[in-house]
Amino acid sequence: MAINSILHGISNKLSPEQAAFLEEPFTELEIKQALFGLSGDKAPGPDGLYSFFYQKNWSTLGKYFTRPMLQILNHQEDISLINEMIIFLIPKKKNPKLGLSAAIRLHETNGSFPGIQICRGAHPLSHLLFADDSMLFSQVTPHSSDALNAILQLYNRATGQLVNRDKSSILFSPNTSDESQHQFRHALHLTGEGFVNKYVGVPICVGRVTNSIFHYLLQSVSSRLNTWNDKFFSRAGKETLIKVVVQAIPSFAMSCFKVPKSICLKIQSVIARFWWGSLGTNKVHWKNWSAILVSKFFGGLGFRTFSFHNQALLAKQAWRVWTDTGSLLHSILKARYFKHSDLLNAPVGHNSSFTWRSLLWGRQLLKKGLVWKIGVGTNVPLSASNWIPGLPSPTILHPIDPSQAFVSFFINHDTTWNVPKLNHFFPSYQVDSILRIPLDPTMADSLIWGFHPSGLITVKSSYHLASSLASIDAPSSTNPNPFQQWWKKLWSLSVPPKIKHFTWKAFNHILPCALNLSQKKILPHPTCSICSNSTESVTHALMGCPRAKNIWKLSRFKQFYYDYRRIDIKEFHLQALQNISKQNFPIFIALIWHIWNTHNSILLNRYALDHKNSLTGTDFIFKIGHHRVVASHYRLLPGASTPIFAEGQALLQSLLWCLDSQLSPKFIFSDCLNLVYKVNSAWQDHSALSGLVSQIRMLFSNFPEASLHFLPRQFNMDAHGLAKEAIRSREEV
Repeated sequence: MAINSILHGISNKLSPEQAAFLEEPFTELEIKQALFGLSGDKAPGPDGLYSFFYQKNWSTLGKYFTRPMLQILNHQEDISLINEMIIFLIPKKKNPKLGLSAAIRLHETNGSFPGIQICRGAHPLSHLLFADDSMLFSQVTPHSSDALNAILQLYNRATGQLVNRDKSSILFSPNTSDESQHQFRHALHLTGEGFVNKYVGVPICVGRVTNSIFHYLLQSVSSRLNTWNDKFFSRAGKETLIKVVVQAIPSFAMSCFKVPKSICLKIQSVIARFWWGSLGTNKVHWKNWSAILVSKFFGGLGFRTFSFHNQALLAKQAWRVWTDTGSLLHSILKARYFKHSDLLNAPVGHNSSFTWRSLLWGRQLLKKGLVWKIGVGTNVPLSASNWIPGLPSPTILHPIDPSQAFVSFFINHDTTWNVPKLNHFFPSYQVDSILRIPLDPTMADSLIWGFHPSGLITVKSSYHLASSLASIDAPSSTNPNPFQQWWKKLWSLSVPPKIKHFTWKAFNHILPCALNLSQKKILPHPTCSICSNSTESVTHALMGCPRAKNIWKLSRFKQFYYDYRRIDIKEFHLQALQNISKQNFPIFIALIWHIWNTHNSILLNRYALDHKNSLTGTDFIFKIGHHRVVASHYRLLPGASTPIFAEGQALLQSLLWCLDSQLSPKFIFSDCLNLVYKVNSAWQDHSALSGLVSQIRMLFSNFPEASLHFLPRQFNMDAHGLAKEAIRSREEV
């Protein structure tokens, strides 16, 4: 009875063709398509196989898998024969079980549950369904509470499912009296707390906009980055995490609301600190973050400007409201804000909501990206903007009768452009642009998105439009990007990402050479630590230093180096792009990276044990290059454990010392091969050494450019001697 009652609330019926299709037997192809449509890496249960197993081995297992499925689906075989299989195919049924909306619609039809209207003339709103959550709208009256209870009881009888009223919440409008609220809540047996503040990460109710409303976005980003801050990531790994994970966190909220610019800037600031170093300590920011936000093909790293991303998301929402005139959202907004026009011409309105004002901010960007698609031209005035590609408005050389001042005036009956007319009324350069406009007489004149080949808006294209409109340095016909070919080549090279990031730094002169470090007040002078004769700029370190010269002279690029050794490192790269073969160019880039790595800071550490007095001596030597010692330190630790544990303590203490001394090693050497392997691998167990190794890995996150290497003892005798000195002197120096 309950099912039949609900079925009366369904207005749409299946056509005879649809019904016949549902009654057709299942086929092998349908089973294969259903299986291959499953995500391959999702766990089906405690004992089941991943669907990828079946997909990968379909040529072998397909017929054995398909046969029992067809017996079950087409011949009503008992499914228990396959031992309660985890993956089920949903059979086609004429009358599937229905949800809650049919029961609500039934009561709407008989007038017992009318819903609410946000304004006069608006479509009544009774319910919204989100996945497995339901939101109901009602007037606060005894009649409405009785209708709601009847709906839920009918749903329970029809499906066997109950609404958990303890987990349900309710929100009243501000003008509802306390007594009415109490009576309504009591009639619905609702004992839960107040209405939820957020749904899927977005605030449910936004009144007066303050930064505190969206502060949770900053907290979410900070929390995620703080979790990662204790881990060691390469530069390329950080880039991926920021772009794929962190930048997606605020996207859902930004697709609904205009997030305050101050929140966007704070999020970008947190990301910048994570990118350049760590969140807990001050690290050098080698380049302005606004330059980092530029596309990779324009010299940046392609991180998002959140305010532009916010507007791009809202522009797409505005597009949806404008184009999908049959949607519930369009009908409600139209009734409230633009009864006699469309979204593109809608006013802000009196006492408008924050959601509507956010949508209008997105509309600003949408309107700047719309262009006219010309059909017959009768609906496009000559004064309309953006019907000529690249021109906001045309230049009319002679007066035209207002009744003929439409694009159709310049189109022949055979749907071609009337060239003599165009030449008479427009400048020649505009005529050339007009003649490149395709005509489509099968379609009416319409506005389309002009920054994507499909004519449909995308977040990516609208983001780039917002970015280009806001940036005075954006490349254009009058201000072209001179290095676009270089950046395109660099980011497409078949070399490790760390070499690409290094080359990006070298090209921008932001490597931590002595000159840059002295300018940042980190080193007292800019003198090269290798040759001690010159200022160590990026160009000197990679091209002019004697060590670099020797490497170039022994390489296959000797002649190229001699030809261009006196130019700046940026020009050196650009000349290489033009003069070095495609096959050798990746080797050239890798060679420069190698030169820098042989030039960098080195940290050596060692231990010595005194079992008689239960003492461990540790020491650390910090060098620039291979010869110049910047600092050294040795200290005594209580206890004398195994050699590998002592090596681990020495390494841990050396990293802590560098952190306290604000020294950033590039290469860290230990003469314990076993320890180097354990730190660099995913090794772990329940020993004390495992905990020590975990501490070492955490400290490495403070030195994102550093790497740990094995160095035989005979090349580490200086450190070995200092460790013995620590045991002998029994003091810290």
